[in-house]
Amino acid sequence: GLDHQRPGHAVQALGDQAPAEARFGRSLAWLSDGLVVGAPGPEASTTLVSKPGAVHGFSWPEGEGAKLRWILRSWPPRKLDRFGAALGVAPKQSLDKVLVAVGAPGFDGGQGRALTFAPMTAAEHGRIVGDINDRLGETLAAGRIRGRAQPADLVAGAPGNDAIVLWRGEEFINAPQAVRRIADRDFTRRYLGHEGDLGAGLIIGAVGRSANDKQTSDLDHSAADIVVGSPTQLDDGRAYLLYGHKFIHGESTTVEDVGVSKNSSAIFESYDRSGALGRRLALLPAHVDGTLEAPALLALATDCGESNQGCVYLVDASQGSEKLETVMLGEVGPRVVARYKGNGAQSKLGAAMTTGQLLGGDAADLVVVAPDARKIYIIQR
Repeated sequence: GLDHQRPGHAVQALGDQAPAEARFGRSLAWLSDGLVVGAPGPEASTTLVSKPGAVHGFSWPEGEGAKLRWILRSWPPRKLDRFGAALGVAPKQSLDKVLVAVGAPGFDGGQGRALTFAPMTAAEHGRIVGDINDRLGETLAAGRIRGRAQPADLVAGAPGNDAIVLWRGEEFINAPQAVRRIADRDFTRRYLGHEGDLGAGLIIGAVGRSANDKQTSDLDHSAADIVVGSPTQLDDGRAYLLYGHKFIHGESTTVEDVGVSKNSSAIFESYDRSGALGRRLALLPAHVDGTLEAPALLALATDCGESNQGCVYLVDASQGSEKLETVMLGEVGPRVVARYKGNGAQSKLGAAMTTGQLLGGDAADLVVVAPDARKIYIIQR
C-alpha cells in the first residue's frame, strides 16, 4: 500500500514474476492504449546469468487485465548496455505512426546510445551515439518543443558529462536512418549543468500553462516545455523548467552549447537531505472537466533521505511566469498539492513514473514504480 496525504488507488501490479536483476519498471512510457516498461538489467555484472535488457509493451483490452503484446531487445545483445534504461515515445511525422526511442547508457563502456524502433515490427529507425563518459540515453524525451505546427523534437540526457542534448524533429525526417554522433557535434543544442549530473531526469510537456490558456502574443503557447533534473547538485538535487516557446525565435542552424541555469524559468529544490531531486519526473497535463479547470501537475520524486522509502510530490506547475522563480518542496501547501511516501524503508517509491489515461475519464493517471517492493501503482487524479 501507500502512505499518503491524499487518497490514491492502486489497481494492478505488473511484473511480479520478473527476477529482481531484470530491474523491471526502471523506465515507463505511455503508448496509445497501453504501457511500455523497460527492464534494462543490472548496472554491473553481478551474476553469471545476467540477460541483456529488454522493453515490454502491455495493453489493457476493455474488461480485461494487462496483456503483454510485444518485447524488444537490441541486436546484437549486450548484457551491460542497459537497453531499456530510458524510453521516449513520439509520432513518426512522415507516416503518422508511433516510434519508441530506447536508451542504452552502458553502451561501449559508458558512451551510451539511443535507438528508435517501430514497436510492432521491431524495425530500427536510426540511432544516436554518445561521447566518452556521456551515458547518453540515461534519459529520453520527445515532444513538440517549438509548438504544434513543428515536428516533434528529441532530447537525450548525457548525465556523465552533465548535459542534455536536443535535436530538431526535421533532422530525423530528412535522414531517418542516419547515425548521429555527439563527438562530431551532430546535434542542435546542448545544455550544460553545474556538476550535478544534469540530464539524469528529463521530461517534455505543457508544464507552465493551463488548459484554458487564452494568451495572445507573438509566442506559440502550444509549445511543450522541458523539465530536467540535476540530482547531485547542492547535495539535495535540483530540477529546472525550460519554456518551450523560447525555441520559437532564433531558428539558427548553428550548433549551440548553453548554460541551463541562465535559460531556466523555474528551479525546484527540496528539503529532503540527499534526496536526489530531479532524477525522476512526470507530468499530469492540465484538463477541463465541464466548467472546472484542473491545472497541470508536475510529479517530482526524491529518495526521502537515507531511508530510501521514496517520496513523490505533485506540484501545481500552471503558475509559470517569464521571471525565474525557485519552488521549495515540503509539506502539502499552495504549490505542493499532494505528497506520497513509500510504505517501508528501501521501497524506493517513485524510482520510475509516467502518466496515461489507464482508468478511463478525461484526466490522466499517475503510474509510480516501487521496484524493490516489486510494485507498480496507478494513482487516479
